[in-house]
Amino acid sequence: MAEQYTERPTEIEVFPLGSETDVILRKSIAESETTGENGDVATCWQCEERQIRVPGTVSAEDIAADFEAWWEYTPGTKAQSVEDVRTETVAQMSATCNAAIVGGVDVTLTGGETKHFSLTLEDQLNLLSLQGRVASGADSVPYHADGEECSYYSAADFGRIADAATRWKLYQESYFNALRGYILALETVTELRGVTYGMDIPEAYRTDVLRALLAQQETADVAAE
Repeated sequence: MAEQYTERPTEIEVFPLGSETDVILRKSIAESETTGENGDVATCWQCEERQIRVPGTVSAEDIAADFEAWWEYTPGTKAQSVEDVRTETVAQMSATCNAAIVGGVDVTLTGGETKHFSLTLEDQLNLLSLQGRVASGADSVPYHADGEECSYYSAADFGRIADAATRWKLYQESYFNALRGYILALETVTELRGVTYGMDIPEAYRTDVLRALLAQQETADVAAE
């Protein structure tokens, strides 16, 4: 809620209450002027303010370290620690990575037609088995694209499918591993809440494998232009 003070208020005030702590948070603190009924001009301070009660003992320093997370805190719930949110974030990103892998990849075949191939665990095992048949000299193998009946794919086309699937899975796993390293380095709940799958990972946290894959993709994109 909006509040007004005659003197500049502090951003954080804490009032220990035994097993709980009352907290007053203020942001967007700005100086302004008001005119009284008699025309006198006075200086005042306006701000947004939240008053919350949290379980346990919390210091102003604790709150200042991650102010935005505390501003969004819902009274009556247990405040999540940085490690709680870190564990939750890694789990969420891992699940998203797995979903991306299973979602599969588009493959352009030798005839120019593009088809989509999902990559469930069963699909991956089937691909591995059929790769063995192609390696043994099979001219074609039976497989199916999403939403299609099983049909025969030439060794060349199946090679494209298997190669695209391998690169897709490798990229997703490499991206997740680098993202996890970045997550482990973050220090506040606000930073952790800002992590999304697919975001640009800072260079310092990219693995050599991820750098190589990104460079390959950039080269392929340039060649396709």
